Amino acid sequence: MGGEPLCDENLFLTNLIIRQIKEVYPNIKIYLWTGYTYEHLEKYGSARTQWILNHIDYLIDGPYKHSERDITLKMRGSRNQRILNMKELRHGK
Repeated sequence: MGGEPLCDENLFLTNLIIRQIKEVYPNIKIYLWTGYTYEHLEKYGSARTQWILNHIDYLIDGPYKHSERDITLKMRGSRNQRILNMKELRHGK
């Protein structure tokens, strides 16, 4: 799926994909890339957004910034982006 998975227009489909994947592969790790920051999603996200955050394993957040481009980073394109372990965030680690 391309584009922004957590924009309002894509929330239903993102939710559906996560549900179906977890039904078939309950132990699979789900990574989700978004241009939004985790803090923005926590503050402004809908109930559907919160459900998604509670059912993914890793969130790679933040917009790609060409001025911070770094091709040595794993799974990210710019230094401002973070890889967040959602299980640790949910359990307060």
